Amino acid sequence: MYGLLAEFASEAELIEAVRKLHKRGFRYLDAYAPYPLPALAEILGIRSGLLERLIVTVTVLAAGGLFYLLEYVTAVWVYPHNVSGKPYGAWPALLPSAAVIALLAGGIAALLAMLFRARLPHPYHPVSATADFTLSAKHRFYLVIEARDPLFDGQTVRTILTEGGTAAVSEIAP
Repeated sequence: MYGLLAEFASEAELIEAVRKLHKRGFRYLDAYAPYPLPALAEILGIRSGLLERLIVTVTVLAAGGLFYLLEYVTAVWVYPHNVSGKPYGAWPALLPSAAVIALLAGGIAALLAMLFRARLPHPYHPVSATADFTLSAKHRFYLVIEARDPLFDGQTVRTILTEGGTAAVSEIAP
């Protein structure tokens, strides 16, 4: 068994169930809702992407600097051409293309950081195979308690969830 899937009628019930389980020490929880729930992220301990921002910033600065250096070396030392009497390393001519390359590299770094943090691509997940789970994108709220949690006991978890008025609790096959 991969874990238990609980379906809730409202976001308040979902947040209350997550709060209860988290207070009891459960850490392998995952919640699905049709829209973002900041209170849920706070309870589950999902942090903002400070590391991702740092990675993107370093990538932008490094890519922009390296591309500017490449242009400068090429324009001054490798192929020096006097165009209209302008200096060889005129930064106004070199800066726009370096900025474009820096933004492109930053966008790619942001995409890769987001995919890495979300652990994507994930071609198969046991939760996706359960009945009616696709409704989480429309109007349902789900909570998954994974069996790998050290405190996991199927009957105890079912009891905790049914106390909160859960519509349905089902097992998830691996």
